[in-house]
Amino acid sequence: MEIGFISLGAMGRGMAASLQNAGHDLVVNDLRKESAADCLGRGGSWAETPHELASRVELILTSLPTSQDVEAVVRGDDGVAELAEEDIPACAVTTRRAAYNVRLGGPMAKQQPTGFVLVHGGRHGGWAWRDVASRLRDLGYPTYRPTLTGLGERAHLLRSEIGLETHINDLVGVFEYEDLSDVVLVAHSYGGMPVAGAMQQVFDRVRTVVWVDAHLPREGESVFDLIGDERAAQMKAMAAEGGEGWYVPTSDASWWGLSDPDQIAWVNSKTTPQPIKTYLDKIGPTGRAWSHPGTTIECNPSRLPAVEVARQRARAESDPHFHRRVIAACHEPMLTHPDELTELLVEAIENR
Repeated sequence: MEIGFISLGAMGRGMAASLQNAGHDLVVNDLRKESAADCLGRGGSWAETPHELASRVELILTSLPTSQDVEAVVRGDDGVAELAEEDIPACAVTTRRAAYNVRLGGPMAKQQPTGFVLVHGGRHGGWAWRDVASRLRDLGYPTYRPTLTGLGERAHLLRSEIGLETHINDLVGVFEYEDLSDVVLVAHSYGGMPVAGAMQQVFDRVRTVVWVDAHLPREGESVFDLIGDERAAQMKAMAAEGGEGWYVPTSDASWWGLSDPDQIAWVNSKTTPQPIKTYLDKIGPTGRAWSHPGTTIECNPSRLPAVEVARQRARAESDPHFHRRVIAACHEPMLTHPDELTELLVEAIENR
């Protein structure tokens, strides 16, 4: 078999040498031809571009330093994906983080990349997913981070009649107007409520669902049902004292487990009040959310009630299509651990 190998840095040279020692013929490419001297001296042949390399081999391997390098080699000018008509398996691997690896199977460019829809938690907005979204886009995944009505940059729409159904319709609208399909739908915290409701309508467009320390309700449950009487009473008191009786005012970001003063100040500048109706409304059918392939990412420590943590753990133990992962982070891992969370989200693509 003739193998193409791109990027002959310190790690790449060793991998290429091992392949040649095993008897494989190599065609190589690197930004600097002198980096390929050892490989060429052992009988390898040179390709001027990744595209030329792809046209000559049966398998493509890379050892690249960054996700940007992966993107350039795969989809850039003279990239390997230009050979869309060929059926050439490829593995574009970085030497940094596993999440930045791209597995490609031919036809390469004809495959529409899986997309992500990232749904924020209560009193947050799409802004909370900024760092994770940028990482996913760098990896070539179309990524959407909608803000639910009345929150974040849509705070000017805040009104008492906004309820859970409003937020469910927000998500359904994203799928309809962006023509989305085969996406990874990601819910954080309160975001699990509208995601669970929207799944009844968009399940056939969703590849898998990821619940990041998120509510996963049964039919007829509300947020206040899930969090328990004591916490529900606290939030109702907050609404009565500081929210004119119909909205829950913001909390200091330290409540969600953040400890860095600059990060707390930034989050405090972004959070917005949320209508209490969204917490009181009982959700309709959620069967699709409970039967669809998915992953629960449990924060340690978690802000979910113990009964919900136990319920999701039990599902992971009994449902072979539902996986459990743990991240050593507070309730806001998209803010404190964006690299680790991105890696888990990319991993979830295969959880079907």
